[in-house]
Amino acid sequence: MGFLSRVRKKYEKRSEPRIQFPVHRFKLLDIHLTELRTQEHLRGRALLHDLSPKGVSIFSERFIAPEEKIELAIFLGEDLVITGQVVWCNESGSTSKVIREVNACRYRVGIKFEFDSPRNQKTLVDYCNKLRSADVPISPA
Repeated sequence: MGFLSRVRKKYEKRSEPRIQFPVHRFKLLDIHLTELRTQEHLRGRALLHDLSPKGVSIFSERFIAPEEKIELAIFLGEDLVITGQVVWCNESGSTSKVIREVNACRYRVGIKFEFDSPRNQKTLVDYCNKLRSADVPISPA
C-alpha cells in the first residue's frame, strides 16, 4: 500500500464511498433547504459525488449551526424531500472551476439524512446505486 493510500485510509471518515465517475460527470444539484426551527428557506448546491444514501455535503449561502434540523428538497428525476441534521459547517474557500458558479454559497455543510419514509430512502439509495453502476441521465443544475 502506497503512502497516499495509507493517508486516505487513516483520515477517510465517510461511512459510504464517494460516487466515482469521470470528471465531466461532476454535476451540481440544486437543493432547497428549510431550517426547521426558524422555517427560513435557503439555497444550496451539491456535487453529485458528495451525495450518498446516508448524507450529503452541500454548499450553502449562509452558516447553518451543527445539530440544526433541516429539510432538503432535491430533484432526482422526481421530487424528494428528506429531513437531515447538520453535522458540520465550515467556510468553503473553494476556487474549483466546478464551484465557481456558486459564489454566493460560501459555506460547506455536512448533513446526515434522517428518513421519515422508507420510500424516500429507497429512492435515494436506488439513485446512488445507479450513479455508481451506470451512465444514468442527470438533470442539469
